[in-house]
Amino acid sequence: MEDAMHEAFADYFACTINNDSIVADGWSFARNLNNTRKYPENWNKFNPHISGLILGGALWDVRKKLNKTIADSLIFKAIRITPHAYNFSEFLDNLLIADDNNSNIEDGTPHRKIICNMFSRHEIYSEAGLCENELINCDGDDDGFDATGETSEGICDGYDCNDSDANINPNAMDIPNNGIDENCNGYDNRTYYGDFDNDGYGNATNNVTQDTPPAGWPTGWITNAGKAVDCDDSNAIINPDTVWFYDADNDGYGNATNYIISCDKPSENYVLYDLGLDCDDNNDSITDECCTKFDFDNNTAIDIFDVVAALEYLSEGKQIYNTICSEANGNGRIDLIDMFALIDKIVTGV
Repeated sequence: MEDAMHEAFADYFACTINNDSIVADGWSFARNLNNTRKYPENWNKFNPHISGLILGGALWDVRKKLNKTIADSLIFKAIRITPHAYNFSEFLDNLLIADDNNSNIEDGTPHRKIICNMFSRHEIYSEAGLCENELINCDGDDDGFDATGETSEGICDGYDCNDSDANINPNAMDIPNNGIDENCNGYDNRTYYGDFDNDGYGNATNNVTQDTPPAGWPTGWITNAGKAVDCDDSNAIINPDTVWFYDADNDGYGNATNYIISCDKPSENYVLYDLGLDCDDNNDSITDECCTKFDFDNNTAIDIFDVVAALEYLSEGKQIYNTICSEANGNGRIDLIDMFALIDKIVTGV
């Protein structure tokens, strides 16, 4: 076994100097330390070069986890420790001794968990029992997929995002709309409903069910099936929250106290709040004279809540009231200038 260990050390330092896991790349006798060879399964008593790949693979795995500088230093120190190691397990113990930073191997070492687990991948275990309670089963649910580094203290290199459930792994079928990412791609297989007017309500007939979000997500799409009830997905004003005001005198102005909230227009006698609200809905000659300037929330009081309503109108397109008589700068719309005028009115009381 000593010959195999010597070959492992020679291969390791040749590879780490070149920053390449392959020794003699391009030749028929090239050897790769980035391997899963195990002891004694892959031991070849007639070929120390091949057998040395088992220990070499463990050393290379330690290097991948700890980085070149730390691994090279520890391995070199372990080789110099006396008594020298005469088998793979003894060298593992010497490597842990080299990693000890307080002359008390019993209380652990800075990198013991990583070193023990990297050697256990190649079925090399501590003769002195220094790796007890340190080994992590990277495939805890026996589904053939190792856990991720995030869920295994950085030990495992797999892609199983839930190593306690055999039904969840990169090869699993993702069940639609159950809130679980079975195939570990970061998304649940979901049904996406088109919301092209971006009013928060989607079109039930315009949908796709897929494992990754559609282009543009989340803009233009929703996943709440209960809100896929928009009757006009081309108009953000029209949706199940739309307020329709009854217009008894057919002058285009609705009655503020007689309204229906509905996506579909209730009848020809109902209007949106396009022009304003009617002071006298029995007289078509009287329309918006009841408009109260800056009363955007239509509660008859001019206060800070009207500022909030105006802000929601500007940022989210929410409906506000009394716009006709509140528009101050003659541009035909409520904007920041009108809001400043409102704030000034609140502050000065004029």
